[in-house]
Amino acid sequence: MDIVLVPGFWLDGSSWEQVTPALERAGHRVHPLTLPGLESVDSSRSGIGLRDHIDAVVALVDALDPGVVLVGHSGGGAIVHGVVDARPDRVSRVVYVDSGPLGDGGVINDQLPVDGDEIPLPDWDVFDAPDLRDLDPELREQFRARAIPQPRAVAQDQQRLSDERRFDVPATVIACEFSRAELEQWISAGSPYMAELARVKDFEIVELPTGHWPQFTRPAELAEAILAAVSKESAAPTEGSAVAATASADSPRWESRAVIATERPERWSKQLVSHLGRRAAIEETSEGRALALSKGTGIVSTGDGALTLIARGSDEEHTAAVQDILQRHLLRFATREQLTIEWEPIAPID
Repeated sequence: MDIVLVPGFWLDGSSWEQVTPALERAGHRVHPLTLPGLESVDSSRSGIGLRDHIDAVVALVDALDPGVVLVGHSGGGAIVHGVVDARPDRVSRVVYVDSGPLGDGGVINDQLPVDGDEIPLPDWDVFDAPDLRDLDPELREQFRARAIPQPRAVAQDQQRLSDERRFDVPATVIACEFSRAELEQWISAGSPYMAELARVKDFEIVELPTGHWPQFTRPAELAEAILAAVSKESAAPTEGSAVAATASADSPRWESRAVIATERPERWSKQLVSHLGRRAAIEETSEGRALALSKGTGIVSTGDGALTLIARGSDEEHTAAVQDILQRHLLRFATREQLTIEWEPIAPID
């Protein structure tokens, strides 16, 4: 799977250097980005705004296969959210590292000290104590030595969003400075800072107690948290055939199917199987192409003017999870055709 790592303020792609090896060992293709104006201390930052950073990530996402996982740290969270808005059909999950989605009209931080067209890394006393947790004097010295001034407009430009499908992309928030309970309380209280996250249909909050820069203070644990989030979009390892992976022969099995009218059944079948098949075993069966997913088996077949999806699992919950995987990914591909997906009730297989 392609994982795109977007750094926060004052950092380039090398800031992920203690995190990327674990992701690569897990078999993923990792893309740590250096955004415009962050190439070096001597780079020009004039005229570089938030949209330029979003567009730079969009360009990479467009060059990769659909199903990209985006990871954004700190201010990079606003950037990856802008990318989700621009390409909701190409992103399978977004991970916010001590950050969150910035809503339309919001700014990342317009209170930081400015020097012309750039924002140098401020003195440490500008930051709150929770920001600096575990960032000992040696790490602070290393951070300052590698810091690159941030383009001023990136911090101060307003976020502009337009596609409601951004709320369909699953999200993981890796919370470092605040606990899950605190974030959930703010969401329940209707905090404006949490309003955009509250509208995401499927999100989770994972705790990683440390300061604001876990890639420096707890890189191994951050890599583990990212891998755990990525695994939610991946299939579990399988042995044998895809169909056999659903359950043993004497296990209860449940099923549901949907017959979808479409002018392009072959096209959507090919894209769906190709995408999910990059991380799932595929078997040709008499019913269609079977995919061994983490919660069960999905079967895709085509007919005259119709695409058929079958979801099978060891119980009703697992079968519903397979339904969700098949439907969610299909709708991301078939954005130009308004498909209607109506599943039959989940029922035991005779």
